[in-house]
Amino acid sequence: MRYDTLVIASNNSGKILEIKTYLGGYFSDIVSVREAGLDICLDKIETGDTLFENAFKKAEFVYKHLGLPVLADDSGLFVSALEGQPGVNSAHFAGKPTSDTKNNQKLLEALRGKADRSAYFECCLVLYLGADRQINASAKTDGIILDKEAGDNGFGYDPLFFYPPLNLTFAQMCLKQKQQTSHRGRALKKIVETIKNF
Repeated sequence: MRYDTLVIASNNSGKILEIKTYLGGYFSDIVSVREAGLDICLDKIETGDTLFENAFKKAEFVYKHLGLPVLADDSGLFVSALEGQPGVNSAHFAGKPTSDTKNNQKLLEALRGKADRSAYFECCLVLYLGADRQINASAKTDGIILDKEAGDNGFGYDPLFFYPPLNLTFAQMCLKQKQQTSHRGRALKKIVETIKNF
């Protein structure tokens, strides 16, 4: 089944590129919230205690304002030595306004001297097609936090997140590699499998 317009409940160009590449065959057009004409700071809507709550809140809010299918994502980095931090607060780990550079610096400082560098990324997706029609999906990817950044691709914590099976950080991967291994790519695959059965 092919739908018309899909609104991504985000203005993060990196996320939008990944989602467009994965779902482009199922929607005629995929646009950001801003491109759809809704000028809103989605951070204010992320008041949930879990990734899923935040994704659902964003999807429902955008759908009510635009009346179009919406895909909302909330992702987090959970670090063992930091008792799961930054977790649901990953985007604002170093405070607001959001800064990838500051977040990565704070993470490195917090892990200085710690032997356990294990971590995982988790992504929760909500595809909101109507008040009684949603598709939810989540996925995790395990990795290790390096002691310095490596790679120029991706965004967020990607330069620090090392994926042992490929011996690369997310920021060193090409888009295809990242889609096959990342938390978001795996969650998107579940969304696609569900759409195929509609």
